[in-house]
Amino acid sequence: MLLTLDTTRRDRLTFYGYARETTPRLQALADSGMVFEDAISVHTNTAPAHASMLTGLYPRSHAVERNTDALADEVETLPEILREHGYDTAAFISGRTLRRRTGLSRGFDVYDDMVETAWRRNGRGTVDAAVAWLESRTGERPFFLWVHLFDVHYPYQPPQELLRVFLGERAPAKLPHARGLKTQRRLSPEQVEAVEAGYDAAILYADHHLGRLLNAIADRQIAETFIALTADHGETLHERDWAFDHGARVTDEQIRVPLVLCCRSPGSRIAGQVSVVDVMPTFLDVAGLPAPAGISGRSLLAAEPAGAPRPVFSHARPERERVPELPAELAERLVEKGLIDAVRVPPHKLVAWPTSDGGRALQLFDLESDPGETRDVAAEQPRRVQALGALLEQWRASTRVAQAAAAPALSPEDEEALRALGYIE
Repeated sequence: MLLTLDTTRRDRLTFYGYARETTPRLQALADSGMVFEDAISVHTNTAPAHASMLTGLYPRSHAVERNTDALADEVETLPEILREHGYDTAAFISGRTLRRRTGLSRGFDVYDDMVETAWRRNGRGTVDAAVAWLESRTGERPFFLWVHLFDVHYPYQPPQELLRVFLGERAPAKLPHARGLKTQRRLSPEQVEAVEAGYDAAILYADHHLGRLLNAIADRQIAETFIALTADHGETLHERDWAFDHGARVTDEQIRVPLVLCCRSPGSRIAGQVSVVDVMPTFLDVAGLPAPAGISGRSLLAAEPAGAPRPVFSHARPERERVPELPAELAERLVEKGLIDAVRVPPHKLVAWPTSDGGRALQLFDLESDPGETRDVAAEQPRRVQALGALLEQWRASTRVAQAAAAPALSPEDEEALRALGYIE
């Protein structure tokens, strides 16, 4: 079973050391499994990241580089492989960015992508549907179930009683609109506190409903169920300009995500860097099936090779207005086609920005001395820039580029929702 939390930072979850109790139910899941300390997403948008989880490929190779793209026809997906080997497959989706037009429905017997508002279905409705599917199953066939919750995505709209858990009587009746640079500068400290509490309360809400799902699994005594919990990407909160949003950056608060495998090696914490491309081959490993040739992911249950840290790669769509701290000379050259690329080899990260002359402008960050990625040290470490730049270019040259399938035209409702969420202009 794959559980994905949209827009969820690892550092706001209790089992990653956050002071607030945002994940009491998932804490038990973490305690009974493997917790990965340094899991990295491939993209700061929902559809590309989930496509990588289901294919073991980076976006260049599965072709979903933006939320409006569709999976390449020739790419094999995890549910397709499992269904061929006798599994029942079902997905229960909460956000419009994962509607079946993306091609991610391939291989699922049931792909429930109903949404209740312009852009989402709340966690209660999605989990209710997933539990009903579990209850409807008969026989002993194995199953693969994917449940995706969208509640932590902006605008944060947690129930008032959960907001009061963190703010008490100071909880406002309605959270202020906080997305974007200009609005963020107008917020008072009390408003910032309220919006951040809204984000935490949304995580607590998702935790509660995933707890209901886990109870349903336990009640049916499906003891052999293998569970992976992760997120597609994180969220920039108040630490930067253009706050309470994601996209256009590959900073760690947006690409470093939670990852738990249950129930394997209870209570273990895994320090090595991994990627969400590892989700697909891990499920196949558990099922005793070989991974497709040519994928980028590797099973998280296999022994980690000795040697230097494994490089992982991440992407974001370039949007100048969302990154106002960019140096003026780079901002003037930045183009909105292509993707921002990053290679992360702890303790360093190299970021490559596509530029108007067809080149790539490079920034280097030392994640150990500057975890907030506020200081570009590329000029001070030219040899490291050269080495990581060569690694990035080698990866780009060796990565198979897939042709996106022809996605159905956006419906007026989908277009309106994606525009409201900031994914299209």
